[in-house]
Amino acid sequence: MKSPLRAVLGGRKEHRHRILEIAHLRKVFPVNESFLTVLDGISFTAQSGELICILGRSGCGKSTLLKVLAGFLPPTSGKVLLKGQPVSHPGPDRCVVFQEDTLFPWLTVEENIGFGLVGREKRAKNAEVERFLNLVGLSEFRSYLPREISGGMKQRVALARVLILQPEVLLMDEPFASLDAQTREEMQNLLLTLWQELSHTILFVTHDVNEAVVLADRILLMDKNPGRIREEIVVDLPRPRRRESDGFLQF
Repeated sequence: MKSPLRAVLGGRKEHRHRILEIAHLRKVFPVNESFLTVLDGISFTAQSGELICILGRSGCGKSTLLKVLAGFLPPTSGKVLLKGQPVSHPGPDRCVVFQEDTLFPWLTVEENIGFGLVGREKRAKNAEVERFLNLVGLSEFRSYLPREISGGMKQRVALARVLILQPEVLLMDEPFASLDAQTREEMQNLLLTLWQELSHTILFVTHDVNEAVVLADRILLMDKNPGRIREEIVVDLPRPRRRESDGFLQF
């Protein structure tokens, strides 16, 4: 009999393994002459090829957690292990997509996507850029500058720019929050398509319950003051998920 998680994945990953381990994570910031505990007792693991949503209200420490996992911030205590090795600094094995697209405004769509392929042989680099232009549906916009494309297109470029680096883990901090409802749904569908194609592990921060149910294998529900994981929810709905289905509406 299949486990609940394997049922969610639909057998797509037959050789999964633990890629990320977070144990007793605590993050404290000095504030004036006192201290503010933003994260306390955070523990969970992520398997290769898994899509986990971190769900919670504003101020519960979701973004801080992602920054610690990315290596932008050191934990006050506890541990973060990637494939058994401590995370102590940023690295290409963990790429981040933010709510703001953070594209280079003076580079074209094509140049932004290929920016991280430093030192790659020209023909191989061009082939990879072409592949990712096609994957995110922007081949016709390759020569456009960021100011000449829509917000949804900018996020497509941002996604392609990090995925072309083949990270072990993709960290996403409310990347679709500023988009209109229709574009947001299109980006969710694109993310799922890319995830199926490329099989990367995703940790996706959101405050939107529907978004979490659409995307996640598991949802980590966070409380605030300080930020803790209150509950872990396995999303046992079949893929692809129809937002109008009874199962989705009753989840």
